Order: sequence, then structure tokens, then C-alpha cells
Amino acid sequence: MAIAVIEKQGTVLTVRPQGRVDTVRTPLLDRELQPYLDGVQQIVMDFSDVEYISSSGLRLLLWLEQTMEEREGEVQLIHANAAVMKIIKLTNFINVVHVIAD
Repeated sequence: MAIAVIEKQGTVLTVRPQGRVDTVRTPLLDRELQPYLDGVQQIVMDFSDVEYISSSGLRLLLWLEQTMEEREGEVQLIHANAAVMKIIKLTNFINVVHVIAD
């Protein structure tokens, strides 16, 4: 079962995780992402279907942001629900990834 819907168009990778981005699922998501990262400069994380993010999910976002920074790119977070946004704000990740409000 896929953990995310992943689409790559040129240097833009769109990732739409499904369900929870937690300690169990984050390593699976990371593994699914790896084959797509070559040549990517922008990652759009579409959290439309994410109900929760844990510290391991935040670490993955941080790693992706650091990787994109090295390539002079960025990570954008879109369509996060109120519960996920609360975690993003409380942990100050609002300053780590570029959050695009709905």
C-alpha cells in the first residue's frame, strides 16, 4: 500500500501523504520519496489527506528543506488541516518550510 501519491514534473516534486505522518509511517514515506529526489529543486507537500504529524514527520520535513536549500530550492506545505498547522506552529516549523495558507 502506498504511503503517498507522488508526481514529478521537471524539477518539482509533489507529494501527497495519506493518513498519519508518524513514527511508523515516516520511514516508509522517506523510502518512497528517495527514487524521485534526483534533480528536484522544489518539493510541494500537499497535506490534504494528512490527519497528524509527529516529530519524526517534522524531522523528514527538516531534512527535505535542508536538501532543497543545498540546491537553492524550497519545500512548500499546502492544504494542512488545523491540527497539523497547530503542531507546525507550536514547533516553530512555520519558519522552516514555506507554508501556503488555504
